[in-house]
Amino acid sequence: SMPAVSSLQWSSSGLLNYSYRDDKDSLQRATQQFYLLECTTNLKDVKDGTSVLNCKSTKDGKVNEFQLTATVLETDYEHFTVLYVCGKLEGKNYGNFLVLNRDKNGEPTDPKIAETLKKHGLDLSTFTSRKNVHCKDHPSTVSN
Repeated sequence: SMPAVSSLQWSSSGLLNYSYRDDKDSLQRATQQFYLLECTTNLKDVKDGTSVLNCKSTKDGKVNEFQLTATVLETDYEHFTVLYVCGKLEGKNYGNFLVLNRDKNGEPTDPKIAETLKKHGLDLSTFTSRKNVHCKDHPSTVSN
C-alpha cells in the first residue's frame, strides 16, 4: 500500500513537500513518522514537461540528498496536473503518480485525469484522496 502524504505544494521556486507517512514497523504495526522533503528546480530547465529536482530529505535529524525526475503527464494549466516523479534512493528505484489540484479539496473530475492514468495501467479509483485531511504541523513548529 502507498504511504499517506499529508501535504504537497508547488511554488515558483520548485516543489516543497512535507508529510507524515503511515508506515509499518518491524512487527507490522502501523506507525506515523515525519519526513521533511524539500526539492527545488530551476523552472527555466523544464524541458518537454520534465525537470530534474534536487532534493533533500530529513528524518530524525539525518539529511539525505538525491535527485528525482518529475514529468507532467497531463495538465489543464488551471486546475489539475497529473505528475510522475521517479528516482533512485539508497539503491532502490522509486516512482509515484500524483494528481495535483490547486484546490486542496478539489475533485479529480476532468476525464483527462482518468484517461492519462489508464494509459499507464492505473485506475483513479485506487488513489488515496487528501480531501478533508487535516495536515499536521511540522514538529519543529509545534509549541510545547
